[in-house]
Amino acid sequence: MKKLSCILIVAALAATMFATNATAQQEKSDSKYAEWLPSKGDFQIGFGLNPLTKYVGRMLTAGNDLDDLNGDPILDDFTFSGAAVQPLISVMGSYMLTDRFSVRANIGVDYSCINRRYMVQDDLALFLDPMSKAYVADMARAQRLNLSISGGVEYRIGKRNIQGIFGAGLVYGVNVMERNSYFYGNAITEANQAPTVAGDMPGYTTIAGYEYIPEARVLRQYADKGTHYVGVYGSAGVEWFVAPKVSLGANVNCLFDYAFQPSHMIEAEGWNVQTMKYEKFYKKADLLQDGFFFNTDNIGANLTINFYF
Repeated sequence: MKKLSCILIVAALAATMFATNATAQQEKSDSKYAEWLPSKGDFQIGFGLNPLTKYVGRMLTAGNDLDDLNGDPILDDFTFSGAAVQPLISVMGSYMLTDRFSVRANIGVDYSCINRRYMVQDDLALFLDPMSKAYVADMARAQRLNLSISGGVEYRIGKRNIQGIFGAGLVYGVNVMERNSYFYGNAITEANQAPTVAGDMPGYTTIAGYEYIPEARVLRQYADKGTHYVGVYGSAGVEWFVAPKVSLGANVNCLFDYAFQPSHMIEAEGWNVQTMKYEKFYKKADLLQDGFFFNTDNIGANLTINFYF
């Protein structure tokens, strides 16, 4: 009996020592990772991994991209007149109010100006010489300037080098400029009231029978008051700290948003057969376009690298 008691006492002491050692190791591990994790007063700057996903995607899929890992545009290309506010993956930042709670902001800017040129027969040269092969150039220009910003709060859970992050906030995006412009090589004159045009230019159209102008051609199409987007979002994700104050992050977002475009205008030109003069005019193309959306589009970058200071 005494022998059994001794064995039990030894086993109890061993279990206690093991538990104490495990607790000490856990505390040591937690203490180590405490230096890795963000703390009160830290600033965070994060960047989307879009360049990396594109490189890896091309390497693994023979030319295709993995850009979808960074999420979709806030407004899809088919919305309204084709406007799209891009994902907010430019700069992401936050400030730790406590070790767990932070405020977060995200700012994105996207500008593009694309010119496409097309060969068209030179009407004047052809009139002077029916055998002429001379040509002039028509050009279509597409300009976009998109701005977007979001702000919200986040809460963290977890003590080791992997933390769960939950957040919510507001987001706003606007197409400051959304314009398609057209430039023509053949001028409109009394002798050539409907000159030859490269009809395959993207978005090109004509306006027939407008105020004694039999066939007007478009100079510009634009959203004169922009396209706007306002919404609220919730997010859930994780950050894996691979080094002190450096982490890789992944998240998913759920949005409820409202998008609207007050109006869309057209500027056109043509020959007025009543006044016998060249004229420019403006015409409203669309009235208010709007809609509500509930989805899991991206308001930041779904894959990020983050630095804390």
